[in-house]
Amino acid sequence: IKLIFWYNIFRKEKEKEKNRMGSILAGMFISLGAVVYLKVGGIAGALLFSVGLMSVLYTQTELFTGKARLLVSRELSLIRLIQIWIGNFIGCCLMVLLVCPTPIGAAIIEPAAAIAATRAANSFLVNMVLGIGCGMLMTTAVEGTTTTGNWLFAIIPVATFILIGFNHCVADMFYILASGCGYWSLIPTTLGNIIGCCTKGIIQILDTLIREPELEEEVVKTIGFSVPREPKPK
Repeated sequence: IKLIFWYNIFRKEKEKEKNRMGSILAGMFISLGAVVYLKVGGIAGALLFSVGLMSVLYTQTELFTGKARLLVSRELSLIRLIQIWIGNFIGCCLMVLLVCPTPIGAAIIEPAAAIAATRAANSFLVNMVLGIGCGMLMTTAVEGTTTTGNWLFAIIPVATFILIGFNHCVADMFYILASGCGYWSLIPTTLGNIIGCCTKGIIQILDTLIREPELEEEVVKTIGFSVPREPKPK
């Protein structure tokens, strides 16, 4: 019995370690996509940026904007999401340390600094709104790819948010760490990403409650709160 007890503890610790490493790897993958985008630029660079998300989905690692949508269904806790954010940040730090001392790093510092300076110049509200747009497209990319198996879903939405200029908190981590400016902008961008990633789930829940009010009890059990309704006239 003691052996089983200690084995279960060991297994749980290994799973936690795997999850931590997975979020770090996801940060490194998105950083690689950012490197390609900064190096190539334009439409081609935006399309190639999706290599980062494709790598995350293929390896099933944990990306902040790939997991934030699960807050709505309570499949993921806010604490766990924060841990993923930290892991992604560490991954970006590692990629900056690997790439920046090389000739590739010298070539991408200037465009990275330009993006970081734009983020720093934007107001809190603007960065948050731009983060919401990115979150919506990232949810489309992740859910579309995982449900259909069509990798175009991992390419088109990602290229779209890059070309529009929406803010992705993990990509911004790399730009900011590489250039050394605009750190505060990660706060509104992260909040916006969370809102954008959860938008689809929230709308679906509200639509369900409006169309099928008899399911309200089941929905309340899932999300933990109910939608206020006007009392019926006596």
